Amino acid sequence: MKYDLVYHGPLYDFNGLRKGTIAIKNSKIVIVRNNVDQSIKGEKTISMIHANNDVVAFPGFIDMHVHLRDYKQKYKETIETGTSALARGGITLACEMPNTVPPLNTVETITKRIEELSKRSMIEILIFAGPNNDPGENSLIIDLKKVAGFKIYPFNIHLLKTLPFRKLRQKNKLIVLHPEEPSMMSSYYTVYDANDARPLESEIWAVRHIGDVIANHVKIHITHITSFSTLLEARRYGFTSDTCPHYLLLNSKIASIKYCLAKVLPPLRGPRVNIFLKMAVQDGLIDAITSDHAPHSIIEKIGSPHACRPGINAGELTSGLLCLVIGSNYDLLYRYMSFNPAQILGLKNYGAFVPGYVGNITILDFSRTYWVRPSELHSLNKYSVYEGFHLPCDVVATIVRGRIIYSSQDSCEAETLWISP
Repeated sequence: MKYDLVYHGPLYDFNGLRKGTIAIKNSKIVIVRNNVDQSIKGEKTISMIHANNDVVAFPGFIDMHVHLRDYKQKYKETIETGTSALARGGITLACEMPNTVPPLNTVETITKRIEELSKRSMIEILIFAGPNNDPGENSLIIDLKKVAGFKIYPFNIHLLKTLPFRKLRQKNKLIVLHPEEPSMMSSYYTVYDANDARPLESEIWAVRHIGDVIANHVKIHITHITSFSTLLEARRYGFTSDTCPHYLLLNSKIASIKYCLAKVLPPLRGPRVNIFLKMAVQDGLIDAITSDHAPHSIIEKIGSPHACRPGINAGELTSGLLCLVIGSNYDLLYRYMSFNPAQILGLKNYGAFVPGYVGNITILDFSRTYWVRPSELHSLNKYSVYEGFHLPCDVVATIVRGRIIYSSQDSCEAETLWISP
């Protein structure tokens, strides 16, 4: 039998690092060998048998927090450019947030979005819906196959009471919290006064708020936390959590230099807070790393300190930025970007190289570095707060359901893709 795609070379999952062979047919992994078996042939073959463990295949990376914009915000990003950027960063599956225009908080808008994504997205996409003020509508939203759960923002935290917790638990779906307590924050702020207008205490109390209301009723995930204190509070309630590269590599002092490019919600914290969170990530204490890819037009990012829009467009840089934090720690990279997100989302056939699992693969080269140059970004708007950063690893190829959707070589359409170490 000739398979759709075959990979020979170093690979890593919960069985550790080894050289082996993976064969994919009809979007699923059908063969996994813990040794290289070159008798297995594919319509396309990626051969890394001579790589010295510097180029490693991981189960496809998952980004649990992205904003793809499009619709009335297509000047910020489109489905095509956003998913192309994520594919460039090794992301094979991403979760879109509901604050599109119009918002994804009804069966109608979500169904339409799912149809659009199926036609135009380069990668797999799940959706976190916004809560509707109609409990019946929320119950119907949960039944939609591509809905991973609900996203709660500070402005709609009062709608928690409209969510059917029992059904969420039965369907194994999530509530994702943007952790800022509405009564303790101001929406009118600049990068210079961000920690006064959106204090760290607001983040911690938001976790307590949702924990006291619905802990033990449903799975809760706290997204883009900015401090070790928030991580501890989330763990106290049994919640999972993630953070983003900008909370590990940037801080409020850098924000005062980078100006609106560093404006983000929750805001960047001080260097001391930044260091402790970074140490926690390096020690494997958090559950996942997400990009919170939130693109805006360059005009929106160079306006007045009050008017410029919050958000950082770095979906395609996440794996490289994470390597800056944890180095070539294959296990942490695998846990943060593949295995743990699959577990949190309840995806039973993702996150490992196992026959029957979905054929998503991310291949990284730890011997190849590159400089962040905004003009080379795949995202629609060519600017970056990370301009000039030197990233210590790079994506060689991104494979979604057995299809090469990104390759660092131009020969990805060839019958055999030989990638030199």
